[in-house]
Amino acid sequence: KLSLNDASFSTEMETSAALGFGFLQVDTRILEKTRVIWGGRLESFDQNLYSKTDNNDTVQVNNANTDFLPSVNLVYSLNDKQNLRLGFAQTVNRPEFRELAPFAFYDFTTRYVVTGNVNLQRALIYNYDARYEWYPGRGQVFSVSAFYKDFANPIEQRTREDVVTEYTFENVRRAVDWGFEVEGRLVLNTLLGGEDNLWSKLTAFANYTWIRSRVDVRGLAGVPDSIRPLQGQSPYVINA
Repeated sequence: KLSLNDASFSTEMETSAALGFGFLQVDTRILEKTRVIWGGRLESFDQNLYSKTDNNDTVQVNNANTDFLPSVNLVYSLNDKQNLRLGFAQTVNRPEFRELAPFAFYDFTTRYVVTGNVNLQRALIYNYDARYEWYPGRGQVFSVSAFYKDFANPIEQRTREDVVTEYTFENVRRAVDWGFEVEGRLVLNTLLGGEDNLWSKLTAFANYTWIRSRVDVRGLAGVPDSIRPLQGQSPYVINA
């Protein structure tokens, strides 16, 4: 049970969620250089919400879905230290309770008024990727990956047309996300020399991801026909 209170508004929201799942994975070798890791995951998810609207009307939400989520990963060994990988997997993105909440509340971080949408549905995501990887030795790796994600019914934030400091959430029909990633992990004595010294005990790691996205908001009431980036999607990520 969640209670939300401020000077002008008070409500209680009762929520519950349960997830049951099982999966099967098979690792198959084809000839000498090719492996196929394939399988599937079965998920049963039940999400319930009981609350009141700002007008004190009772609202009940029950989202019950069973999804079969397949995956397959094809690995081709160029030699003992280099691989090529191709992968596909299906995943889901489910609405959070705050995105379903049927009343308005104030977000002190953004200073926006937020209202949930009880009609939100889960998003289905189809993930494709290709990867080259090189293992020079001693836990070191260098890899380059390309990826593409296709979203059906993604959940997007949407501001009100007349009040830009108020927003809600809505499913849109389609979005795509694509980019590439470069990753490296290196033991420092590979560059600086020596077998059993300080550099042989230190590892440097870094990766860079370049990301672009498009979401189709054409056909939404009150929204100009447009294709734009996914809300909140960073154009790049750097770790080191």
